[in-house]
Amino acid sequence: MRGEAKQVIEQVRGNHSEHDLELDTRMLADLIYELNIARRHLTSYPKGHPLVTASIRKVTALLSEVFAVRDEVTLGIAKDVLMIGAEFLDRNNPVFRDLAGSLFNHGIVMLTLAKGLRAQELALFNELIARKREDLCEQGGFEKLLAEAGVTNIRIKIIDYRLFRVSEGEQWVPVKEGLGERRAEALWESFVSGLSEGTLNPSGRPGDVAVRMDPEVVAALLNERSIASEEGETESYERTITQYMRKLDREEILRNTGLMERLGRLIRSLNPAMRRHFLKGSFRALADRKEIAETVLMKFPDEAIIEALEHGVAGDTYVPPLVLGILQKLSLGRSPVTAALPRGMPEMLSHEEIVSKLGLIFREDELDEFVPPDYRNALNRAASPGAFQGITTAEASALKDTLTSHEVEVHLASIVLELVVADSEETTETLKRMLQEQSGYFLQVGDFQTLLDLHAKIRSYAEDRSCEAGTRCQQLLMMFSTPEFIEGVLEGARIWGKSKYIEIGWLIADIRTAFIGPLLDRLEVEENLSMRRFYVNQLINLGPIVRDMAVARLDNVRWYFVRNLLVILRHLGDPSVLTHVSMLVDHPHPKVRQEIVKTLIHFCDPAGDRLLLQDLSSPEPEKRLAAVTIAGKSRSPKVLSHLIGVLTAGGLTDGELTLKKAAVQALAEMGSAQAVPALEGLLRSRNLLYSVALLELKTEILKSLHRYPPSAVEHILTEMAGSVHARISAQATEALKQLRRGAQ
Repeated sequence: MRGEAKQVIEQVRGNHSEHDLELDTRMLADLIYELNIARRHLTSYPKGHPLVTASIRKVTALLSEVFAVRDEVTLGIAKDVLMIGAEFLDRNNPVFRDLAGSLFNHGIVMLTLAKGLRAQELALFNELIARKREDLCEQGGFEKLLAEAGVTNIRIKIIDYRLFRVSEGEQWVPVKEGLGERRAEALWESFVSGLSEGTLNPSGRPGDVAVRMDPEVVAALLNERSIASEEGETESYERTITQYMRKLDREEILRNTGLMERLGRLIRSLNPAMRRHFLKGSFRALADRKEIAETVLMKFPDEAIIEALEHGVAGDTYVPPLVLGILQKLSLGRSPVTAALPRGMPEMLSHEEIVSKLGLIFREDELDEFVPPDYRNALNRAASPGAFQGITTAEASALKDTLTSHEVEVHLASIVLELVVADSEETTETLKRMLQEQSGYFLQVGDFQTLLDLHAKIRSYAEDRSCEAGTRCQQLLMMFSTPEFIEGVLEGARIWGKSKYIEIGWLIADIRTAFIGPLLDRLEVEENLSMRRFYVNQLINLGPIVRDMAVARLDNVRWYFVRNLLVILRHLGDPSVLTHVSMLVDHPHPKVRQEIVKTLIHFCDPAGDRLLLQDLSSPEPEKRLAAVTIAGKSRSPKVLSHLIGVLTAGGLTDGELTLKKAAVQALAEMGSAQAVPALEGLLRSRNLLYSVALLELKTEILKSLHRYPPSAVEHILTEMAGSVHARISAQATEALKQLRRGAQ
């Protein structure tokens, strides 16, 4: 492989400073989120839109925190994953995947943001990302356009697939001891080289050509080529794959877990079209190789096994009988339903065995021996003329739904539970084990509603003193409090997403105490905003039982975790937490201090108003703005007077306008008629120098007036509704409607 291509791969794989790994994960996650938001805003809104500008500012603000401890940050980019150093970031995070995909579509495999980065540079970079790759190529490429625009603090590395060519005489193979390792490594290199050229060295001499690349990189290369490939090229790929699979005949190679693991990763990363070519080539090679076919196919990913079986059964792809039989066997072995069946369940019988046994049971001359009289009479009545009246299509569909494997599992769980309640002690352990395995199955398929129903039933039996099996059911309840079960439920929220939040929340609320510690543990380190909100909501819903464990963690060093704990404690509504909250008033982080003030004010502690007044008088604009945004919670006359002073003092520069609008919102939350004269004065005022800013402030005031006593503001709104200024008139009219609706 050419030296340039090797250099690219080295850089992608981790040619970063070890310092990259020292970045605070929360800070890094926030930066990536804001980068992606800024990119999306640019594609959704016109250039210069306030949202676009605000998102760029957020990114630069976060970068200033990063640059305070380091000079640059570098991200590696694969098709749908981001890397920092040699470490992959959360592969399942949709935001990370979205940003990685956008960058990778432009061929960017490395992105470096350097100290001194200006908002204009970031905006230009996002503008280029929003354009089509082919358009950029026509103008000289991404890197050239950045350079021509004078962007020096954003550096990128573009992968050029033309660099991945094979040249003889250069080896990139680590020397390993062991014949099997060397043969496996050589075979992989030969295979990748063959794919890159469309052919495999027919002589099979390992080492003539050596290319060692990650399966994901190889898959990305093949996927991109497959889009423009012609029929002849795809046939060449299939021949190469066939040759490769036929070489997997040495025992030491088949035992090489690294090689087989690479093979699975390659298949998993291929797009559907290339995966079908891979499977066709594999099946062709394994059609007459019974001795190795199962060993090789066992290493294929589950999705490839199921996909191949579906295509084979449907006749879309020819699958040799030998291979089809193995695939059917493997698909059964990998089925989540089969894996969840209770121990001791019999294996499925072959068709011939079933026919034989049914023939024995239903021999006409021995029917009485096998069929009870009541059931035999019912069968005779059902078979009599006119007994079957037929059912509607809707009824048939409903009945069909009850025959699905999942519905069978649901009803089987109910039956097993009833057996536990009614059964003797001798068989209880077996039934309990069956119920535990079924609960594991419901976790796997995300059926949290059935788990909730099951837990509720068991709890009702355990609490029923008249139930003889109460003790046994109390033991059953313990399986819902095991670390494995709790971890499965909480991980299910991440896997299944918001669609399952409600059901999972009900289950947590039903099980209660066992979830408190794990929820707090996850909240402490969680980087995903949606998941953090989910954890906070669940802890709040659990109520007073959370208090002591939350209070015990208030001394945590993670400021964002402490902030969330304060939110939880405030919503619990227990004033006794004030003793612990008051001990944090000197916390250095402004957002924690903000939550402390909110909590003190919420519980009507005078210390909250004192702290709030201190911050309202602060010379620091950010601290003053933060105080104004929460001042509406206060009922202190001094705070009210200070907010009115904010409105009437100063000018209308950007910072002052933002502060005044926040004051308008805070005063509206208070709803005091004492603020109306100051608001009315602003509505009647004029300012030629800042006419646009004043109009924006007036609009904000009119939006808020419906929250004041009608007698204090109705005359103002009526007057403003007749204004010659269309925007003022429309907003006043709408506010007047809201005021009158609220008074009814």
